[in-house]
Amino acid sequence: MKVTYDPEVDAAYIYLTERGGEVTTVKANENIFLDYGAADELVGIEVLDASKVLGFDRAHPQIKIDKALNVCPA
Repeated sequence: MKVTYDPEVDAAYIYLTERGGEVTTVKANENIFLDYGAADELVGIEVLDASKVLGFDRAHPQIKIDKALNVCPA
């Protein structure tokens, strides 16, 4: 899993797999978008207004992962 953050637009992206390719995006709510790949596999999550939604200081973003799960076994 990889997480990126763009402070200019306050958006985070959570990559659940390293697989690339075409995705279908589904709006979960006002700030959360889910990307599905082949066979309806969830491959990523985009979070808009990330500092507010995820609760961190936009000027000093820090992301902590307590437990990383292998959600996409190879």
